[in-house]
Amino acid sequence: MADLIAILAVGLQYWLIFFIVYLRFGNLMPIGGVVAIFAILASVGLAFWHKRESWKTSKQWRKPILASLVLGVFFFAFDSLLGYLDGKTNPFLFGGGLLGIPLTLATCPGFTIICVAGLVRAMYIARSENRTALLS
Repeated sequence: MADLIAILAVGLQYWLIFFIVYLRFGNLMPIGGVVAIFAILASVGLAFWHKRESWKTSKQWRKPILASLVLGVFFFAFDSLLGYLDGKTNPFLFGGGLLGIPLTLATCPGFTIICVAGLVRAMYIARSENRTALLS
């Protein structure tokens, strides 16, 4: 049940980001691409949550959430700097470099979504363990 709740958290966050992009730019991607990205996020999330099974408290999820946000800002700033040095004013139209836009988007919001869903999963596990301890 914890994995299902975490996947629902991934879906809610992903839908929110997709909805904001849709309101701002219109339909940029076919529905198949949207579903494929969600499937990738959910499967990577499942693998990551089960690999990090020892991360069962919300305190342990704060560090990767913060790290993904900081790395996302750093990667985007680096992409923008490379774009401006190349004479482009829009970093989304510039290929980037080693830290291109795909890596930036995979880090933040991609990895951030997975970590926030891991936090929700850990909170659910902690709450269900407390309930079973109280019932025993």
